[in-house]
Amino acid sequence: MKVAYSFSYCEDIIPPRCRKPRKTRFDDGLFTGEIQCLDDLSAEEKEALFPLAFVVYEKLYETGPDREKHTEYRGYVPSRQLYVRNQNLTVEMLVGKDWSRNRPLKEIQAEIQEWCDSLLIFQNEVWQRTRYEPCYQISTYLPNEVSLTVSTVEQAPVHSDNIYRADELELAKERAIKMALLGNNPEAARRLRTCEQDAWRIDVYRIDFSRMLTLENREGELLNELVVDTLRKKLDYGKEDIPDRLRIELMRSCQQMPGFRELSSFEKGIKIVEEIRKRLNRQGGII
Repeated sequence: MKVAYSFSYCEDIIPPRCRKPRKTRFDDGLFTGEIQCLDDLSAEEKEALFPLAFVVYEKLYETGPDREKHTEYRGYVPSRQLYVRNQNLTVEMLVGKDWSRNRPLKEIQAEIQEWCDSLLIFQNEVWQRTRYEPCYQISTYLPNEVSLTVSTVEQAPVHSDNIYRADELELAKERAIKMALLGNNPEAARRLRTCEQDAWRIDVYRIDFSRMLTLENREGELLNELVVDTLRKKLDYGKEDIPDRLRIELMRSCQQMPGFRELSSFEKGIKIVEEIRKRLNRQGGII
């Protein structure tokens, strides 16, 4: 779909016999570009190029029949990026958008180009590229309350032990239930077992569009960061000075501790400090 926009812009112009530039408004701004449209393709080609990746179901607090909403995420195969339907934008609205700004011409043209590149027309609806993907998140609040909800996270490796990939619901439930039981809250554990959540369900169709690491890889990355951070703070190591042997041995010792995986990041840091102290005591202050 070809688009053309006329707009006003401002440039810093030095008038005759003046030294300082002044903002001058021009009305001849023009941008011509294209927004990708898939509607000319066959149904099979569209599904192959722009398949459904995730559907997120959320229960709303409003009363009435429409208490549940769902959000579709589709993946664009050539770029491996996710798109969501833009509810506030129709195809007709793309034509008359006002781009007049108190900014230079090139800046406005670059902004329009970036905006056009982020859009895609599918089934006569406007879809927009998103930097986020759905996931499960464990939240703790009040003295011992635990909940499992659907959230979104930026598409990048996530170093958190309370964030789980869209296909890791059972792992997230298992950890949340353990946290509830450790907090002496059997009611929260029962609620988690029966999935009585405010918002929790993600249907997964194409997990290959997720950029999150698996739980096993995330735990390894997170533990490595905790060990490095602890060694730098407690023993005044520079990041480049930490011996690989020491870092790997500490990680292995922690992974072999019973119940280590269920601990919070703060509690894991305490265990790492304890392990460092044990080594210092055994080796006469040399680690």
